[in-house]
Amino acid sequence: MKTKKHYRYRIYTEHVNFHGIRDILDKYFDGYTAYTGMGIWKGLTERNLTIEIITPESRAVDIEAACRKINRANRQACCLTTIDRVETIFV
Repeated sequence: MKTKKHYRYRIYTEHVNFHGIRDILDKYFDGYTAYTGMGIWKGLTERNLTIEIITPESRAVDIEAACRKINRANRQACCLTTIDRVETIFV
């Protein structure tokens, strides 16, 4: 089986505007995973939304654009984004 090299981007943001965030992401990506949890930011507990997108490095500009729109939609200064190299295969 042949694998492909991609990047896994995880975007961490406050879970306050799921439908607005979904609308943003749908404009850039065919698929992604979103899951909720609890997070702590500056000592305050908040509902967290983590978005996971696996895509080629060439789509990094779309990740950044989506994050900036999420920031505006959620009225926040920034959202944390992590990047990991992954190998993918569809079986």
